[in-house]
Amino acid sequence: MAPAARPLTETERNWLWAFGLVVASVLVCWGIYAAEQAWGPHDRSQWMVLHPVESAMRFVALPHFLVGFLFLATSRGMRRARSWAWLAALFGVGALLSWAFGSAGGRHAAIPRILFLTYFAVHEFRDEVFFYLANGDAPLEKDPKRLKWRVLVAPLLVWLSFTSVALLGTAYEVGGLRKYTEAVFGSMPESARHALGAVPLVALVITIVLLRRYYRRRYVGGVLEFVRTHRPIFVVFGGLLGLILLDLVVSGRIHSIVTLHVTAWYVFVMRGFGKRPPPDPPPRHFTWKWMRTTRAGFAFLHVGLLVAMLIAAAVWAYAYGNAPSAYGLSVFVSRDAFPYWTIMHVTISFLPR
Repeated sequence: MAPAARPLTETERNWLWAFGLVVASVLVCWGIYAAEQAWGPHDRSQWMVLHPVESAMRFVALPHFLVGFLFLATSRGMRRARSWAWLAALFGVGALLSWAFGSAGGRHAAIPRILFLTYFAVHEFRDEVFFYLANGDAPLEKDPKRLKWRVLVAPLLVWLSFTSVALLGTAYEVGGLRKYTEAVFGSMPESARHALGAVPLVALVITIVLLRRYYRRRYVGGVLEFVRTHRPIFVVFGGLLGLILLDLVVSGRIHSIVTLHVTAWYVFVMRGFGKRPPPDPPPRHFTWKWMRTTRAGFAFLHVGLLVAMLIAAAVWAYAYGNAPSAYGLSVFVSRDAFPYWTIMHVTISFLPR
């Protein structure tokens, strides 16, 4: 008789809800995109939705960035001067990274796009592990911080595997990767380029062997037992990898991991409100305390900012033809501005708590 299937944990259920919200946001944008194809301006560059997956990412993420900053700035932890000093320093780091990203070609250049995506992936995978631990789905261990890094090794290895293979293909000018060879290796001699291109893959193989030995010593049953023990987070990691591959097939780019990051936070916080007793006395509706401490207020804040974002995007598209000269709108809603908002958001998230 087959063993009974283990019920879904809160981590897995929350991730599925978040994924459902990603699909819903893309479908909404696809509906707008279809309407613009039928009745919109003949000049496609003046449409509100230039690509359903990419537009869903921008429309959903910008309210999240704003809410995240407002919640951070009004948190108890920011009552210390040290926290504001850290925040100012991280703003400086974010500005420097934004300048470097733009100077290297921004979203129009391959290498900056790859580095930007890697930076965001670190942010997303780290937060998923935080959800896993905060939900109480992780088995208790003596050192939760060490457990966090043991779990994060898996997506790190997957990511390094992709980049190592891509770098090797770039060094040896394989297929479409040859167009990046000069940008990555410059005028380096071929023999040196081949040797350097192989170094990350060799290092990755050695790392995997060493880690395998480590997990065999730490867990009876080795890596497989570790994965079984922490099934919920590895299910999430597998789902994220599947989403990335699906995104590449549908859009040719990787956008939905950003959308999922936003929806995962939304679901996590909304679930958290359900676990806590409501504030007593209840705050007045539409006050900041109501939006910060109640489920209804939090939902109102997010939905309200999302509606405002959609209105701003519609005004910029239909009244100004997505013209960069409409600076007050383009700096918020344009595709070119979005990576800089994202870099600042990720950088500020490293504020010590």
